[in-house]
Amino acid sequence: MVCRDVRGASALARRCWTGLVGCLATSALMTGAHADSLDELEPRSAREATPPSSWKTRNDYTRVAVSRSIVLPALTDVEARTGSDVGEPGQPMRIGVGRQLPALDRGDLASTLTWTVLANGGRVAAFSVRSPGAGGIRVAVRATLPPGAALRFFAPGDPQRRYPVFKQNDFTPARLAADQPSVDGVHTRWSPTILGDTVGIEIEIGPSTGESEVSLRIVGVSHIHRASAKTSRSGNATPKSATACEPIHVACRTLSTCPNSAVAQLSFTDPGGDSYVCTGTAVNSERARDDNLDAPYLLTAAHCIDTQALADTVESRWNYEHENCDASDPDPDFTALHGGAELVVRDPDSDGSLLRLRDALPNSACLAGWNSDGGWAGGTDVTSLHHPQGDPKQFAGGSIAATTIIEEVDAIRVTWTDGLTTGGSSGAGLFTTVDDSDVLIGTLYGGPACTVAQPIDYYGRFDRFFDNHAGVHLQHTDPPADDDHGDTVASATVVLAGSETAGDILNGADADVFRIVVLRRDTLTVYTTGQVDTVGRLKREDGSTVMFDDDADFPSDTNFRIEADVVRGIYFVKVTGYDETAIGNYQLHVEFTAAESKILVPFFLAAAAYESEGRQGFVRIVNHSDRAGDVRIMATDDAGISPDAVTLAVEPSEAQALNSMDLEEGNADKGLSAGTGVGTGDWRLEFDSDLEIEVAAYVRTMDGFLTAVHDTVPIDPLTGAHYVSVFNPASNTEQRSRLRLINPDSENVVDVSITGRDEAGEAGESAVELQVEAGSARTLSASDLEDGGEGLTGAFGDGTGKWRLFVESADEIHVVNLLYSETGDLSNLSTPGKDNFNP
Repeated sequence: MVCRDVRGASALARRCWTGLVGCLATSALMTGAHADSLDELEPRSAREATPPSSWKTRNDYTRVAVSRSIVLPALTDVEARTGSDVGEPGQPMRIGVGRQLPALDRGDLASTLTWTVLANGGRVAAFSVRSPGAGGIRVAVRATLPPGAALRFFAPGDPQRRYPVFKQNDFTPARLAADQPSVDGVHTRWSPTILGDTVGIEIEIGPSTGESEVSLRIVGVSHIHRASAKTSRSGNATPKSATACEPIHVACRTLSTCPNSAVAQLSFTDPGGDSYVCTGTAVNSERARDDNLDAPYLLTAAHCIDTQALADTVESRWNYEHENCDASDPDPDFTALHGGAELVVRDPDSDGSLLRLRDALPNSACLAGWNSDGGWAGGTDVTSLHHPQGDPKQFAGGSIAATTIIEEVDAIRVTWTDGLTTGGSSGAGLFTTVDDSDVLIGTLYGGPACTVAQPIDYYGRFDRFFDNHAGVHLQHTDPPADDDHGDTVASATVVLAGSETAGDILNGADADVFRIVVLRRDTLTVYTTGQVDTVGRLKREDGSTVMFDDDADFPSDTNFRIEADVVRGIYFVKVTGYDETAIGNYQLHVEFTAAESKILVPFFLAAAAYESEGRQGFVRIVNHSDRAGDVRIMATDDAGISPDAVTLAVEPSEAQALNSMDLEEGNADKGLSAGTGVGTGDWRLEFDSDLEIEVAAYVRTMDGFLTAVHDTVPIDPLTGAHYVSVFNPASNTEQRSRLRLINPDSENVVDVSITGRDEAGEAGESAVELQVEAGSARTLSASDLEDGGEGLTGAFGDGTGKWRLFVESADEIHVVNLLYSETGDLSNLSTPGKDNFNP
C-alpha cells in the first residue's frame, strides 16, 4: 500500500497506509440524530459573462516589447523531481515548485523600467518573468501602489485572455489574510496562473502620479509543471469498458447536468511557491439565490485548504472535461476564476473545508444538493466526479462498504467497481441518489493505491462536518438589512430608462440591487457616478451574469460602466463596493439606445452558394462621414451561432463592397480585420459604427444581376402582425415563395403564429405555429404552410390563388419574403404596396 494525497491540520498528521488491519477502525453504520437536505440549483443556459474592459492591457504586447525580461535558470534535477510528484505523507498533489528570481532581479523593479505616456496622460511600463520549460507560471508580487495605479497580468502569446487587476487596496491587510506574508504592512499577492513559461506584468499610473511612488518586487515564482489545459494523465483514450483501476472520462458515462457542472479543479500556492491541485464542489445553501450565485460556497478537503493564506491563492477551473469519450479533444476549454476564496470553516475530524469564492459562479455551473443523513446502508450506490492530477474531469462509481474512523477522521469507505481516483482528486464530492436527486454525502480524504481486486477510497463524512461546523453556514439566512435598496433580486428597487437613482454603500458587505424591465431589443448602459469605487454586475432574471465591470476609465474614473446589447426581458443590476473601504454615496444612471441605430441585413448568402447555386451575397457600405473609422460587423448563421465580430476600416467618404467570400475568409486589402469562417446555412448581418454609414445588401448572380435583400416585412399598424401581401402557393413551381423567420434573441426561443388568407378572402384551415430557436433563423416554403412540416403545428390546406400572410409573435422577430425563379433569380418582396388607410 502507498500513501496518497493526505494532508491536513494537526489531527491529520503524517501517515501512510501499511495495511488495513493496522490503520482502520471500522464501525457499524451509524444513523445521524437528524438529517437535513437541500436540492441542487441548476445552471443557467447563458453564455459566460464578458470580463471588464479595464482588465485589458493598455498596450498590445504582441507588437510592443516589454522594457525588461527576467529569465530564471533552467530547473535543477532536484527541483524538477520535487515539483511534480504526488507528495509526501500529509501533502496534496504538488504540481509546481517554488523558485526565486536571480539575485540581481530581487530588488525594486519599478525603478528599472522604461515608462511610456498614454493618450490620457498616464504612463505604463511592463516587464516579463520566464521560467524555462514551465507549463504554467504565477509570481508572488509585493507592491506599494499609489491611488489610481494598477497591475495587469498577461500571457505574451495570448493577448485576448484577460485577468483580474490588482490595485492599491489589494496589498493591504483588509484584503488579505493575516497569515499572508507581509513586510511593513505590505502583503504579498500571487498572480493568476498564466499558461506557458512566461508571465507579463504591466504597471499603470495616473497622470498626476510620479514613477517614484511605485515600488514592486517579485518575491517568488511558482514553476508549474502541469498546466491544466496542456496535459492529460490518461493519454489519448479512456476505454468505454474500463477495468476498475483505469480512469474514466465523464463523457463516457451518462450523467446529470448537476452535480457534474458543480465540480471544479482547484489549484493553490503556498507561501514558498509550491503549487498544488485538488477538487472542489460548489454546494447550494439557504441564502438568497443571487447570494448563492455571486458568492458561492465550495466544499473541498481540509487537507487541501486549511488556512486563509492558501484560500487567498485559490483558482478554480469549471467544466474542464473532454466532450468525447475517446478524449480526441486534447485541450478542452474551461472557465477560470482567479479571485481566491474566504475560508469559512474547516474540520480536520471530517476532513472538510467550506470556502466562499470571491468570484460569481460561472453561468454554466450549478450548485450541488446535499444530504446530512449519516445512516447510509452498506451497498448504497455512489459516484464521485473529480480531477485526478488536475486532468479533465473523470468519473468513479461504486458502493458504500462501511463507515470508518481512519487516523481520527470520520469517513465512509467506498469500494469502486467503475473507475478510480488518484492524486489531485482529493476534496471531490461523494454522491448518492435520494428521491431522484443526486446529493453530496462526503468529500474525498484519500485511499491506498488501486488494486484490481478491490480498489477503495475514504470520504470524510459530510453529516459530521454539517452537524459540527458547516450547517450553520449552509442553512443560515441573514435578516433583511436596514438599507436604502434591497440586497437581493426579491427586494430589488425598480428603475426606469433615463433615470438617476441615489444609492449608498453602507459597509463592505452591502449590495444594492436594481430591477430594469426591457421591452424590446436595446443597448442598455448602466453606470455610477460619485467618489465610491464601485463594481457593477448586470444579471438576467435567471441569475446568470451578462457582464460585470469595475472601472469605467481607470484610473480617472473608478465607477463601473456597463454597456450591453439586451433583448426583451427583466434584468438586474447589482452594485457593490470594490472592497471594505469603498463605502459612501453614488448615483446610478440607466440609459437605453434604440437598436435601430444598428443596421440589420436579414439575409446574406453563404459563400458556398456561389458554387452550388451560382449566387453570392454582396453588401455595399458607404461612409458618409468626413472622418475615417471602423464599422463593426456581427454575423449570425441560421443555427444562431455568432462568431467573433469583424471590423471593417473605412476612410472618409469611402464606399466599400464585400462579398460572401470576403466575409467568411477575410480580406485585409478591403480593410477587414478577419473572417467569420464557415457557418451553418446562410447569414444575417448587423452593422454598428459611430460613423454615419449606409448599408445596402444584395444577392448577385453570375451574370451580375442584383436583388436587394436589406428590406424586411414591416409590422402592419392595424393588425400588429408582419403583413406579407403576396405569397405564392405550393402549386406555383416556377416562382417559389419562401418565408424567412429570424429570432434576434440569442438566449430565448420565440413562438410564432402564421395565418393566411387566399385570393377569395378565405382563411386557411388553421394557423401554422412554430418555435424559432434562440438566435436562429428558419425558412418555410409554401408546402410547409399548406401541408405542414417538421416542428410545425397546423396547416392552411389548399386555397384559391396566392396567399396573404400575417406573421405574429409576442417577441421580436424579423421576417423576409423571398421569391425564387427557375432560372435562379431572386426577388425580395418584403416591402408591401402603398395604401391610403394607415393611421
